Amino acid sequence: MSEELQQMLDSVHRYSSMVSNIVKCISNSLNYIDSLRPGEARIELAKAISIDTEADRYRRELIENTLVAIKDSIARGYILNILRMLDRVSEWAKESIRYLDLIPYMEIPASIRSYIQEMVKISVKGVEKIVEALDFIKREEYGSTVEACKEVESLEEKADELLHNVRKNLITYSNKIQNQITIIFLKDFIESIESVTDYEEDAADIVRALAIYLKR
Repeated sequence: MSEELQQMLDSVHRYSSMVSNIVKCISNSLNYIDSLRPGEARIELAKAISIDTEADRYRRELIENTLVAIKDSIARGYILNILRMLDRVSEWAKESIRYLDLIPYMEIPASIRSYIQEMVKISVKGVEKIVEALDFIKREEYGSTVEACKEVESLEEKADELLHNVRKNLITYSNKIQNQITIIFLKDFIESIESVTDYEEDAADIVRALAIYLKR
């Protein structure tokens, strides 16, 4: 691996850690809301926006200044797409937290909240696995990279199952939620979390493809 590629992968790993912190803000927000601490939940929203602003600036710098130094055009293309998918992860995570500022979360039936919490846990695990996979790839441990990426795929499948269950529960319990606008926002919130896991899988697929390419 060239020195330029090594430095680039170090930077992508750092960027993925920033995205991971944004996703964790969803989990932190829910924990604060469950503990009846809405003020601290809003602080997590502000934190997510702040991290996203910094991460977005860092990603643009990588694309404009660092990525061009990679002579291997195929590796360069993979890395560009990894950065793009991780950017989508951060955007949807930030969107999820914004919905939490609109939804009267504690008025939602407990069974629906339980499914949401499980989906959020999966989204956190998924992005942590991507960070782990990028750590492996920069150390040229390509087999471990592939295995970590496969785990992201399994997590996304679990998220799909949970999404199906939570949709069924929305139909069952919709009459218990007085404000129908809440149901609309709740549906959008749940689907935004599912989008986080979708883009995590997309990012992991590209990381895996890059590992297979570099191993050759």
